[in-house]
Amino acid sequence: MKIFLLVDGENILWCSINRFISILLAGVVDQIENGVDTLCDEPIKDCSEDPNQALCKYKDRIDVIEMKADLSIGPVFARHIGHRMYRGE
Repeated sequence: MKIFLLVDGENILWCSINRFISILLAGVVDQIENGVDTLCDEPIKDCSEDPNQALCKYKDRIDVIEMKADLSIGPVFARHIGHRMYRGE
C-alpha cells in the first residue's frame, strides 16, 4: 500500500513523515521568496556529511515543486498544483 501526502505548508510534518515513510510518498509545493525562504528539499547538512537526514535517506519518496511566492496566486493554486502530483498512490 502506498499513500500520497500533499504538503502545502511549512516544514511541520517531517517528524511525522519519518514514522510512516515506508508507505508515504510526499508531494510538496514550496512557495518561496528568493533570499528570504530556505528550500524545503535541501537538507540542513550535505548528505555526504550526514546521510541519515530524512531528506537524504528518502529523497526518492519526496517530490518538490518550487514556486515563486509572488507568482503563485496563493495557497489554493498551490493545492491545485499539488493535487496534480498525485499518481494513483
